[in-house]
Parts: sequence; structure tokens; C-alpha cells
Amino acid sequence: RRGSWLKRILLELHRNNPSLGTPATQISCLPGSIKAPSSSDPVGHLHVSHGGRKALAKDFADEVNQWALVAEKVLHGNPSGVDNAVAVYGGALAFTKPGFAFANPNGGMDGIQGFKSVRFLLVNTKVSRNTKSLVAGVALKKQQEPELVNGILERIQAISDEARRALLDPELERSEQLKALESLIDENHAHLVTLGVSHPALEKIRELTAERGLHAKLTGAGGGGCAVVLLPDTIDDKSLNEFIQALEKEGFEARTTSVGGSGLGILSPYVERSDEDTVVAEEDFVAKPAVELARWAADRGRWLYT
Repeated sequence: RRGSWLKRILLELHRNNPSLGTPATQISCLPGSIKAPSSSDPVGHLHVSHGGRKALAKDFADEVNQWALVAEKVLHGNPSGVDNAVAVYGGALAFTKPGFAFANPNGGMDGIQGFKSVRFLLVNTKVSRNTKSLVAGVALKKQQEPELVNGILERIQAISDEARRALLDPELERSEQLKALESLIDENHAHLVTLGVSHPALEKIRELTAERGLHAKLTGAGGGGCAVVLLPDTIDDKSLNEFIQALEKEGFEARTTSVGGSGLGILSPYVERSDEDTVVAEEDFVAKPAVELARWAADRGRWLYT
């Protein structure tokens, strides 16, 4: 009964937030809130980060991530674990499927640190898709055409490896770095089209993007969902706003973002708050539009991050 109740919650989160790892982010908050340290826990559960801020202990983050992955499996069947790991730990991750990379034959996830932030435009097609069925479709295609699909998957892994090298190469000029990422984005999307996971709405976004000399690819499982557009450092606000308006005219939604950022955060339990403060904060949260939630969170007080 408890498992059925949890699954209903997870499916409701997925139905209302189908893209961009949003379910993984929300799912990570469930075990995060349950396992969060309380004001009675010893301070030894925390450590001081290099920036002088208190941070949540790694064993806490690891446990939250494990439970978040279990919840992702309920939703997606066989997830990579990247979405929940990024949600919990923050930053950027490189994922390697076992057997697909010479440098890391055992597979796994490695953090990527020390690169300058890269801006993207996330474009929502508003076309719903089913990750499980899309993954199953690729698996079936692999059974029917193993040489074709295995070759594509190996090339996609090589693209990911090259993107990681481009981000971490200290001798690569910024302009050359972005140019390399643009080329890799185009190549990656072409392979995904061959795998059959694109959609006419995603191709329309690609068309509008190419008209402006920009580069885009589908993100996530494909079949709808969202596309990601690499934004060069040189793009001005006027050009970006015009691009967003053109996308909105076609019925899409777009918002800017960047890679990296903090992971799971918990409002410090070591700061006393009255019941009235808690009620007011909850009411304020419900009333706030999504674009103002980051500021709302910052105004609540001191946060502890993984």
C-alpha cells in the first residue's frame, strides 16, 4: 500500500512536469525532506565547504541520491541516474554507459568542474511524450538493427567525451570552445534523428534556430518535450528577445538558463523559526509565480547545500 501511494505521487509529479529533469528535482526533495537533519542533530553532520559556507554532509547527499534514483526507476524504468544526481549534487556530470568509452569502460558518472558557464535557451514544444516507450522503441530498433544502433550509440558517446574535453581544455579559446560545442550539438541531434526519437515540433525549433545561425538539439528522451539551444556569448538582448518571440509565435515556450549551479538545498534547521513564520512562508510560496521562487527561497534565510 505504501509503495502504491508513493507511485501515485511520482506519477502526478511526472504528469505535471514532463521535461528537463523536473520530476527528478522534485523527487529528490522527497527523501531530502524526510532525511534532512533537524535542529537536535549534532553539528558534526555538517562540514565547512571551501567557500566558508556550511554544507550538507556527503553521506546525507549519497543517501538522498540513492532514494531519488529508486523513484526515477518507478517513472522511467531504466534511467541513467544523471537527472537525480545533478539535482542532488549540483554542477555538471559526464555520464558513460558501461562498455561505451575506452577511457572509462566500466561506465559511471564523473563531475565536471572548473569551466566557464555556458548559456542555453530551453525551448518547450508542449508536446507530451512517454520516456519509457521511447527508450523501449530504441531498444527494439537495436534488436532489429544492432550494427546500426550500436554504431550510433558509440558515436554519441564519442561526442559526449569530446564535449567534456572541450569544456575542460584550458588552452582552448572561448570562441573555439563554443564553436566546437555547436558542431557537436548538430552531430548529436542528427544521430538522434536516425534513432527515431525526434518530432516535427523539435525540427521546427531547429529550423528557427538555424535561420539565426544558432545550434539546437533535442534533450531528454525526445519525441516532443524540449530542445536546448546554445547561446553564444556575443548574442545581444534584442536578438535573443526577437528569437524568443519567434518561438512563442509558433506556440513554444522558451527560457534562458546555464549549466551548473547548486544541488539539493535545505533551509537551515539550526535557525529558530516560529510556527507563524512557517505558515506565512508556505502561503507566500503558493502565491509566488515560478519566476520569483528563487528569490523567495533566498529570502527565507540561510540554506545548507550539498
